[in-house]
Amino acid sequence: MSFAGIAYLIWVLAVGSTRHLVNELSHAQYAGELPVITQWLQNAFIHAAAVFDLVGVLWLLLSLGLIVGAGRQRWSISCPWVCAICQTMAATLLAVWAGMAAQAPYHLLTSYVPGSQPFQTTGWASLFVALAIAMVMWVTSLVWMISERARLMHGPKLRDGMKTNIPV
Repeated sequence: MSFAGIAYLIWVLAVGSTRHLVNELSHAQYAGELPVITQWLQNAFIHAAAVFDLVGVLWLLLSLGLIVGAGRQRWSISCPWVCAICQTMAATLLAVWAGMAAQAPYHLLTSYVPGSQPFQTTGWASLFVALAIAMVMWVTSLVWMISERARLMHGPKLRDGMKTNIPV
């Protein structure tokens, strides 16, 4: 139940920060034309901010309903977990969209001047190495769990009813 609440709080933080960002971008709009991704975010929140608020509350209600159903053993306990995780992933995608929309207008304002120092940037190599290691770990765990399930889920054997110590 606590993770359903945490997922909702993450949703509120993403929607609230995006709303603040859109309000700030409204001031920047008068300075010039905004990129398309920024206009989409701005239009989505200017015209439908209440929809994002309602979606968050309805998603929390769905999670709580699934928790009640799981408590009464009508549904699996995995259902509320999946619901909360999906809400958190949707909030993350919203935050990524907002971040890219906020960065887009500044990309148009910067340009490289020949003879000046290049902009400092971070490398991508460590991210790709970490991603590769994480994917190998995930796939290995998945294959191991599937093989364990296949090994343990065999039905009764003919020798199970025998009272002798026959080595397997």
